[in-house]
Amino acid sequence: MILENFMPPGIHCNLVHEQIDDFPLTEQERDLTAQWRSNKRLLEFHQGRSAAKLGLQQAGFAAAHYSILPDASGCPIWPSD
Repeated sequence: MILENFMPPGIHCNLVHEQIDDFPLTEQERDLTAQWRSNKRLLEFHQGRSAAKLGLQQAGFAAAHYSILPDASGCPIWPSD
């Protein structure tokens, strides 16, 4: 993956991760690169979480959740009970 995906807009880099790790960067450049990698992973995590939530909703998770009936004491009866 090209490092460009992790850098701020307007900054271009032709090095891949393996090359950048061995390249002599300043401490500030190293910190900036690490921050952008972290931000990218966090963004991908939240995008995946949103997609999973949407998939569950489309698969009828909400309908199944509301169709669970309570027992005499008011506790929900789950299919595993």
